Amino acid sequence: MAGAGRARYDLVMEGETGADLYAIADLAGHDLPDGNVIARNRWTGAQMPLPGEVFNAITYCDAFRTLEGQVAHLAGPNARGREGEIRQILQAVINGGLMLSAKALAARLEAKPPTHGDRQAEVAVLTCDRPQALARLLGSLLSHANFERIAGLTVVDDSRDDASLAANRSSIGAVSATLKARGFGPIRHFTPTDAAALVEQLVQRMPDQETAIRFLLDRRNRGGYVTTGISRNLAQLLAVGQPQLVFDDDVLCQVFDSPEREPGIEFSSRQRGCRFYRQAADWQALQAGERTCPVSRHLEVLGRSLPESLGALPGAAPSAAAFEFAQPAFAQRLGADSRVLVSQCGSLGDPGSAGAEWVALLKPEVRSALFEMAGDLSQSTLGRNCWLGRSRPVFEPRAVMSQLTGLDNSQYLPPYFPLHRGQDKIFGAMVEFIYPANVVADLPFAIPHLPMPERAWSEGKSRFKLSFSLGHFLHDHVTGLLSSCAASSPGMRNQWLSNQFLDLADAPRERIVEGAADHWTQQRIEWLKHLSQALEQTASGSEAQTRFLQASIRDLQACNIRDFHREPFAGPQGGPSGEAALDYWRDGWRNFGEGLAAWPAIREAVAALN
Repeated sequence: MAGAGRARYDLVMEGETGADLYAIADLAGHDLPDGNVIARNRWTGAQMPLPGEVFNAITYCDAFRTLEGQVAHLAGPNARGREGEIRQILQAVINGGLMLSAKALAARLEAKPPTHGDRQAEVAVLTCDRPQALARLLGSLLSHANFERIAGLTVVDDSRDDASLAANRSSIGAVSATLKARGFGPIRHFTPTDAAALVEQLVQRMPDQETAIRFLLDRRNRGGYVTTGISRNLAQLLAVGQPQLVFDDDVLCQVFDSPEREPGIEFSSRQRGCRFYRQAADWQALQAGERTCPVSRHLEVLGRSLPESLGALPGAAPSAAAFEFAQPAFAQRLGADSRVLVSQCGSLGDPGSAGAEWVALLKPEVRSALFEMAGDLSQSTLGRNCWLGRSRPVFEPRAVMSQLTGLDNSQYLPPYFPLHRGQDKIFGAMVEFIYPANVVADLPFAIPHLPMPERAWSEGKSRFKLSFSLGHFLHDHVTGLLSSCAASSPGMRNQWLSNQFLDLADAPRERIVEGAADHWTQQRIEWLKHLSQALEQTASGSEAQTRFLQASIRDLQACNIRDFHREPFAGPQGGPSGEAALDYWRDGWRNFGEGLAAWPAIREAVAALN
């Protein structure tokens, strides 16, 4: 980088940086007539002149590393012997305030004792035509939950079958009687009839918002389509103003320790840890204790400020090392006012995925262990006994799917998108957009996830199949909007996001197709990179794993030569396709945009009714 311009540097060295980590984030460059660039940190306002080549080079310092790590990263194989010069330039950039310091970020987040002690949460259980699973979970709650921490328990029942509703009613009645004998209130059974009545009450109060209300809350006109997003919206409304824990019905209320433990905490969004087991009995020894309650564990952090959450977790004092895997743009948003709006935990048992695409993303040693045990995935259920979770508390920018989700419902939270699956990820992207300085806590324990009936990887599901849906496109579209909105208040950001859904719905067909094609092409390229790297890392002799990866690469390469513009859009299973599916999605985006704008008033109306 020598001789790249005429800017002068303050090259005063500040001594050893120790364990500090540095990264570039939100750096603007303004060209000068002499070929130099005014580099400006938009976050702090610090600025300094740099040669154009230097400015371009330091933008590659986009992950947290030590000073020596950044030097090695920039030097690479083409700049060997110039490490001293690069080190001086980077030190000047650090001294000039252009780079984030992980130590400085940690100092902003000094842990504080929580201001409130034992708090309570509303608990909701979501179920749909799985009476055996619900009965099992209710029994597990009765055995393991700390009801001193539960303000109320509601079963949101979306069952279509009358026999399922009757069986659920019987299970709820039996457990309610036992709870009453212990001095706790009965379980509320919120049925489809109750949901329909609530919808009609809201329509009567807010007739101008009828379309939005029915889109978000009424599944009666959806045929047999998946409506899990509607169940989550109803559950959220039944606990407005309270912290809330939402259970899927196919889990158990038991805490299991993570099989891998690391000290400290972490700010990042890197992939969860994974470990496979031959059978469920192999992970039973991880159980943390009969009286350990996952609701209590979530309430350690849910709804607290980030400093208070750190104070509530043992050994969670922040340090520079905690930012090693953090995205710099996320890290710089954190401060003493950041709050835990969503909490998650890991799972043991079934990984929750329909297919095997995620296997290609696993660490080489974990993926090899799976194929060593399971061989051909289609012939075995072995790969569906695994731990997915965290080895220490992790604070991350957005939520993902979780079979037990904590919601700080005392704050405004957006509704779930009710079409298709994947609503958890879209919800997580919206929460991050509305509250960019807040965090999701992923806690280092797991609960059992045991679907009934037990799942297996069929021949079709055991192959890598990267399917495209406009739901995937929607998630990435919302994620990409984060820095586009200048508003700071949640209300204004919610309204701005609402307008983006309306804007997308009104876009010409060609604009939607082109945006989806770009998204789909980029997604396939990223997967090809992952798969090619995974194949290179595969140890010789792992024939089943090699076949899986090679077949996956062939499938993706075949996708790359097809013309996306001529491929039909996918609608709901058994529903419209092609142009009709595109109209289906556009109607959904429009209705959701209107629903997002109406959601604050809907929450207030339900709170008044409750």
